Parts: sequence; structure tokens; C-alpha cells
Amino acid sequence: MKTLLFGLLILVPLCPTFSQNNDIIGSWEVKDKNEIVRLQVNANGTGFFDTNPFTYEIKGNDLEVTYDYGTIYYIYEVKNDQFTLKEGNLEHPYVFKRKQLNSMETKISTPTSKSIDSRLLGTWVNGSQSLQFLADGTLIRNGKQKQLFQTTEGTLRIVQGNIMTESPYQVSDSLLSVVLDGQILQLKK
Repeated sequence: MKTLLFGLLILVPLCPTFSQNNDIIGSWEVKDKNEIVRLQVNANGTGFFDTNPFTYEIKGNDLEVTYDYGTIYYIYEVKNDQFTLKEGNLEHPYVFKRKQLNSMETKISTPTSKSIDSRLLGTWVNGSQSLQFLADGTLIRNGKQKQLFQTTEGTLRIVQGNIMTESPYQVSDSLLSVVLDGQILQLKK
């Protein structure tokens, strides 16, 4: 069941014209048995289900989601902070609830040392990307784009304007793995 739900969540936000319906943009959760399943839908047509990236496009009441293994079409509806997905590869409809910002997330504009993983601090690079994490909660991407960030239990929260995105990350020695803008990046310190 978790595999099926996982596949569903990955497929939902894979389409690049999600901006056609801002109601679906955000963080969503559903409890499936005893597990919480998380879905992040970004305004730029990307998203992730737990740690699996996807792209999406809205076509009327259909959500076209593309994963690395193919494209799936879902029927969706957003009503009263509930995001319902059905059809596609689902056994039954799933009703996600919008994740409410907790007090730490609403205070992201004033990060504290407790809300920043010190292992991230410094500059991380690969062939095409650079990320510089500063102790004051500033993230500088590719030497120019400044954003606020904080971390919680393997999740990197980034604020750009009035939109907050959550991305899973992992630090191992001098290697950082992170999902940003729907791409899995591996960078060295």
C-alpha cells in the first residue's frame, strides 16, 4: 500500500504548469494506516513525494504527473484545504490535507542556531551548482540568489518571497545530497 501511495504522490506534482491553479501549491499530508505521507507541490511545476521528485502539468481537472518511470494522469480537486486525487494508478481516492505552518516555520525570517544544521554551513559545489549556507540562515545559490533557510530532521526549508518549499537533504562526510527544484543534487564541500 505504501508503494502505491508513494507512486501516487510522486506522480501528482510532476507537471510544469502547476501555476495555472495556485490552490494545489504547498505542502500536503495524508495518514495512510500508521504512516504520514508528504507531498510538496511547487509553483514552478516540480514537486516531490517524500524524497521522490516529479514534474506536473494541469489540464482542466486532470493532473498529468511525470516521474522518472513514466507519466500518469489523475483527476484532482482542491476544496477547503483538501487535495483529492483519484483514478490514475490509485486503488481509491486519497484526500491530502494542507500542512499548516508550525511556529518554527512561521518564524523562518529569524532563524536561530537551533533551527540550522551546523553540518550544512559552508560552501558546497558540483559542476553546475554552488550552495553557500551561512550561520545567519542565509542561503546563497550560485553566488547571487539569496534565500532564507532552516532545517529540521533531514528537511531543508527554503523561503523565497512568500513561498516556502521543503526539500529532503542528507550530509555524509563532505558530501551533501539535496532535492532542489525537482532535481537531486550531490555537492562536495
